[in-house]
Amino acid sequence: MAVPVQRVLDWVHLVHQEVRTMAATGRATVRYPQKPLEHAVEMATIVHRQFGGRCLYDDLADALKAKASSSTFRFWVSSTRLFGLIEREKSGITLTVLGQAAVDPARQAGALVEAFENVALFRDLCSRFEGQLLPNATGLDKSIVEMGVPESTAPKARQNFLRSARYAGFFSNGSHRLLPPNRLDSDAAGVSEEAELAGSYRPVLEALWRQLPSEGFETAEERQQWLDAFGVIFELVYPVGSSEGFDD
Repeated sequence: MAVPVQRVLDWVHLVHQEVRTMAATGRATVRYPQKPLEHAVEMATIVHRQFGGRCLYDDLADALKAKASSSTFRFWVSSTRLFGLIEREKSGITLTVLGQAAVDPARQAGALVEAFENVALFRDLCSRFEGQLLPNATGLDKSIVEMGVPESTAPKARQNFLRSARYAGFFSNGSHRLLPPNRLDSDAAGVSEEAELAGSYRPVLEALWRQLPSEGFETAEERQQWLDAFGVIFELVYPVGSSEGFDD
């Protein structure tokens, strides 16, 4: 299924916004899920129950009563992927091994911890504050900014961190002290490093490549925007020294 041109242009716009953020802050921004963990599990559950573990984007959007072209749906998909519960394909998504465990009551507890820690920002915050009383909202936002999240979006990152930690059982000993729950044995253990790339920019890179106009760009500005976006995303997905190739 081809990605609509307008959606690619929207992605280009988002990339340019991020480039400006990088220039303004002097550091790369850190990815974090735009939706909390319970929303990711909700999506994984629908993929499992209604579609048997694999579905098209449009079908999933209909099941969630959302528009496939909306930013809300895109954020939902990217968040679920960032937690490592789904993998993206050309025309849809598939549950990962971890996603299968997350929707299985017998294995869910351990899977939720794995999913939570797949988010580098959340994992780093746990390392910093494990077993300690958490700072207030202002203090936690400051720590999040220090880890590379723009100040303007730090409150959103904090809210999703706290909601996800609570859902994964990290506050079982009180709402102000962060402690990892006892992990249950799960077939999800040893999930590949691909989960670390969940929600990455690779789908945008591939979509931009597929949407190269066969007859050329209409304006020089449009051509330069495409080149800038492709270059930025390429460096994020394939940093210097990486031998990783494209998915088949």
